[in-house]
Amino acid sequence: ANNSFTWEKAVIQDIGLEATLWKGLLSMEADYFYKRTKDILATNTAIPAVIGGTLPSSNIATVDSRGFELMLSHQNTIGKVKYHISANVTFATNKVISYPDAPSASDALKLTGKPVQLNALTGYLADGLYQSAADITSGPTPLFANVAPGDIRYVDVDKNGKLDANDKVIISRGNTPGMIYGINTGFSYAGFDFNAFFQGAGDTREYIYAVVNNSFYAGGQTLYPFQMDRWTPEHTNATFPRVSVTRTNNQQVSSYWVRNADYLRLKTLELGYTLPAKITRLIRSGPVRVYLNGSNLFTISKLKIVDPELGNDANFNSYPLVEVFNAGLSIKF
Repeated sequence: ANNSFTWEKAVIQDIGLEATLWKGLLSMEADYFYKRTKDILATNTAIPAVIGGTLPSSNIATVDSRGFELMLSHQNTIGKVKYHISANVTFATNKVISYPDAPSASDALKLTGKPVQLNALTGYLADGLYQSAADITSGPTPLFANVAPGDIRYVDVDKNGKLDANDKVIISRGNTPGMIYGINTGFSYAGFDFNAFFQGAGDTREYIYAVVNNSFYAGGQTLYPFQMDRWTPEHTNATFPRVSVTRTNNQQVSSYWVRNADYLRLKTLELGYTLPAKITRLIRSGPVRVYLNGSNLFTISKLKIVDPELGNDANFNSYPLVEVFNAGLSIKF
């Protein structure tokens, strides 16, 4: 064991406001927070890779996080109808204050001083797909000699006429959402009650390479419909590159596989009915309620290939979220 390891440390500053207005019709909670986390365990890359040695991980990274949280709620009674609605949203950003960037790394790849997360993704900037041999020869020298039409075309960032590792940049600041939110609402009337909860995330990106390119991976026999949308000479506006046994060029980490993973999901929905007291008195019981509920009922998202809520686990490495429906009867004595 490495006796020099220690817990990371955080200093948190928070200023908040809580208010209840108009005799409870509107409630508000607002918070601004700032957190500096230091002594974060990180891989020390001070030794250049060409030497062939590595240093152990150390408590050497520092990250600032700041953001804003807001919750609003309203409840009221109109006649025999009682209703409520509440919403919350959190915005948060990170900035890497210090990180053991490799000395040989270009400024575009260094995390220190950048508004990114420590799991920021680095790779090549993609510029669509090569459509012809002329496309290949007229641009910068490709990464590999076997590049063909239908392969991913990368951007020559340093404009030296050839593609190489010096053209890598930060292509995603990380897969943690910059915004999360939720909405909870419901009402009751004449024994009926209804409740719904929505949740969502915004300003988030997901890297989907493994899902798309691992067709028939390890002898698997499942091919998903979206994996068929590949480039061919007859289908040049395809979503994904050509199928190839030697797909080294398309296996490079690049912005081509980074997708918008924002979503809104109806997480839970419940409808219930409580029998009138005059009926429950006849059977000498307390409240009797019947209900129907469901979870994960629908999702609005541009990311159709994988579940945006699962994040990295969405690459078919974990059991997917499923729709769940329940019917129940509650009797109290």
